[in-house]
Amino acid sequence: MKNNKVAIYARLSREDEDKIDGSKESRSIENQIKVLSDYATQNEFEIYEVYYDDGISGATQERPGFQKMLEDAKKKKFNILLVKDISRLGRTMHHVGKLIDETFPSIGLRVISIGDKYDSLTYKDDESIVIRNFLNAYYLKDFKRKIHRSVKHRSVTKHMKTYTKYGYLNDGKGGTIIDPYASEIIKRIFKDYVSGKEPRMIVRELNREGILPRAIYMDRVICKKNKYVRAKEKWNNGMITNIIRDYEYCGHVINLQCSKFYEPVILRDMIPQIIDEETFEKAQKIRMSRRISYYDVPHIADLLYDPESGKHPCYSVRDFKEPKYCFRASGYSIYVRLVHKILYQDAIEVIKLCLENKEKFYEYYKNKLFKDGGTSKEELTNKINKLNKEYELLLESYVSGKVSEQYFEKTSTSLNDEIAKCEDLLKDSAIQEIKFKKFQEKFNQFLEDIKTVESEEFCILLIRKVIGKVILHDYTKKCLFNKKYKLEVKYKFELI
Repeated sequence: MKNNKVAIYARLSREDEDKIDGSKESRSIENQIKVLSDYATQNEFEIYEVYYDDGISGATQERPGFQKMLEDAKKKKFNILLVKDISRLGRTMHHVGKLIDETFPSIGLRVISIGDKYDSLTYKDDESIVIRNFLNAYYLKDFKRKIHRSVKHRSVTKHMKTYTKYGYLNDGKGGTIIDPYASEIIKRIFKDYVSGKEPRMIVRELNREGILPRAIYMDRVICKKNKYVRAKEKWNNGMITNIIRDYEYCGHVINLQCSKFYEPVILRDMIPQIIDEETFEKAQKIRMSRRISYYDVPHIADLLYDPESGKHPCYSVRDFKEPKYCFRASGYSIYVRLVHKILYQDAIEVIKLCLENKEKFYEYYKNKLFKDGGTSKEELTNKINKLNKEYELLLESYVSGKVSEQYFEKTSTSLNDEIAKCEDLLKDSAIQEIKFKKFQEKFNQFLEDIKTVESEEFCILLIRKVIGKVILHDYTKKCLFNKKYKLEVKYKFELI
């Protein structure tokens, strides 16, 4: 083995500071791997393999990627381990200290932590790197707790908005007063909406009269440009809807309304009132009654999966347009009606094939799911015994001088590799048996489910009883619009 063969290990868990939201989960892992890969390239290290655990806490050592890395390290498949920092190995000081001080030195594994500037080969400081790393983590968590306390205190004592809302002005003393002109526009919008006018009718009248939208008005008239709002020259339905649903016009401040970490906090009677509570409630009842029927249509967004972002899509309905499944991370979408039609036809076909010949259908999927399960335990055990006998005969021939040393080394290496491969298959056979038993249970449940489904007309229930997961592969990434998709369907009886 070369002296510069390295393994990369990356981990990201829910308590990590760099994990801001769910959409950045896999991206943060990729960033860790990229930094470590660049370091390996710069130092002319040969990368043996990349191990990672995404979304698993470091408080436990039962992590698939970590255990696989540890197993390969003990087999001396590499002799250098690259990590972003020591805390990637775990969050428990006792476990990490044992790894650094006992486990890794005993197998001759060199550890390099880029963030801590630590290299076990050259590290000579008396101070323990593990203790220092955990102290840094403690101070970081303590700082985070102080920030949370400060934000919570501010949210219940003052207005946290950094910009002036349309309809209000700053009084120059840190307070808020009503804008005489813009407040009348707000009242007019609520009055027209409550009287029965739809947003598109209100938009048409405002644009015809040349009334400036809120962002343009704040920029040109008040000279207070809001960097958080994209300025539009004309009113649209979304602007009207946002004003109608804004409870702050009743004189109440809503702090942390868009926060992903805190619950919204309502501070009552903090600003002057423009709309009374009764009018606001009437507007909300009208708004809810006008919601188009698409909102109540059952959907299967939880069954769909985007392999790029690792997330489910959202069921999106905008204005009066046809609903879509939208993938926010990648920015593309697909019509709900199209997905439902394809999956319904697929489900009907699977049910038909299963009912026509249940045994043939069962054998087909069993062979498809268990391609490597053809060798039994008995066959593997016999093969291992046979290979061990061959090795004993080879060793006797070598000791007696019947074969050369070169031939012995070459043949013994081949036999040992074959024995190790058979032993691995023997270990996996127990897991295969559990998986096969689970497959049988799922298939039997599938047979019971399809007996209760009426297949004459479309229904979401039929799709849910047949299909367990749908992976949407986008294979026209160069096109911005009119994308084509490949649906990979996983059925209920498959081991998803």
